[in-house]
Amino acid sequence: MRAFWDLISVAILLTGVMGFFYSWFRLAQSYVEKSWRWRDWASFAAMALVSVAILIRFVMPAFWGQDLGDKVRSADKWAAVSLRICAVGLLLGLLGRPRLIAPIASACIGTALFWVLSTIP
Repeated sequence: MRAFWDLISVAILLTGVMGFFYSWFRLAQSYVEKSWRWRDWASFAAMALVSVAILIRFVMPAFWGQDLGDKVRSADKWAAVSLRICAVGLLLGLLGRPRLIAPIASACIGTALFWVLSTIP
């Protein structure tokens, strides 16, 4: 049963990575093709938030404490902030371009799962 949940989590992470890159690719393409409307800006803001949440994950270890207890408390605080960032990105993504709603949602969920799985002590 554990292997099944591991497989599901890997599938969600891979779908999130694909959604992340697809969304940025489509946004870059649409930026060149036409002027942006409010839905394009909402999608851009959502992807910017997801990118910040991913970036924070790799910056976070520089601010960890010395002992394991400090590391766990620090990781919990950073994870809470990043999960909220992903939630706001998800809400903005739902307001964005219809073609990008599913990829942005998968990127947000995949990033949140990445945070949860990578900060478990």
